[in-house]
Amino acid sequence: MHRMLTLLALGLVTTTLATTAHAEAVPVTFAAGPGPATATSGGAAPPTARVTLATPYTVRVFFADTLQKTFALSKEDFTLTLTERFDCGREVQVHSTDVYVPHTAFGQKHFDVELVPDPRTAKTAYGTYIGASTVGWVNYDSTYECARKATTVSLRLSRSYREAALPPIPIDFSAAADRAKIKALHTAVNEAGQDAFAPYVAIPQPGMRDFAVENEVVRLTKKGDPDVVAARAVLTLDGWDRDVDLAGRTTNRATDVAVVLKKKNGRCYVDPGGVTQVASGRGFGPVQLASTGQSPYVVSCAKAGFGGAPKK
Repeated sequence: MHRMLTLLALGLVTTTLATTAHAEAVPVTFAAGPGPATATSGGAAPPTARVTLATPYTVRVFFADTLQKTFALSKEDFTLTLTERFDCGREVQVHSTDVYVPHTAFGQKHFDVELVPDPRTAKTAYGTYIGASTVGWVNYDSTYECARKATTVSLRLSRSYREAALPPIPIDFSAAADRAKIKALHTAVNEAGQDAFAPYVAIPQPGMRDFAVENEVVRLTKKGDPDVVAARAVLTLDGWDRDVDLAGRTTNRATDVAVVLKKKNGRCYVDPGGVTQVASGRGFGPVQLASTGQSPYVVSCAKAGFGGAPKK
């Protein structure tokens, strides 16, 4: 889930990322530098050289205990919230997103944040539904404009009222004038991050079966997207929600559906949505797909039952 807040720098806004009220501050050290992180220990002072888009750049944050113990992670719940604050002079952009921690990293005492990502090594997937593995300003036009003028970025990792805040890191993203290149970077890193986390993502299971509705959902999905080569529909609730009129007669019914699909690019996805049907006579009318506002997320094709590996 992405969240963005724009603030005007009116005296009350500082250049550091303040700890949220009632949150327990987690002591950290960090090391930052170009390319993948290799440091085994960190310090408290920010780097003096400004970060640019000329080369991938990673910030490694060190903790006193393991990630699992520090943030109470579990195999079912392995997200942290990453907050990025760009100081753009008279404007401040604050961007938060959920970060997925790999199960294999639970025992680590450090966490890497890809401030300028590299598609070849991207392993951190951002977003509630495995979204973009990159800094937030790539995703939003207004954040993009702010980041081009920003002098520092502050980072904070948090979960369950525990927060680890880093001092401001000097940046110079003024060279980010070519939006086409930035979007290409975003796409490449996004795909790399999603592929890395696909094996961790569970496939939705049916709460009920209605073969006629499921088959119609698949037909409508393929009709709406010619890139879909295979699909199946999963009705995830154990029943229908029904609306009734003043006389108690059912006027329509609705339920949730997750479409598990494979596209021509070789990737497999789960597309969460809804199904509605208007009452008609003794039955119901045509199946209509409804959006829930949730984006499709990448899953393992093997777990989805379609096999195959994504095209490179």
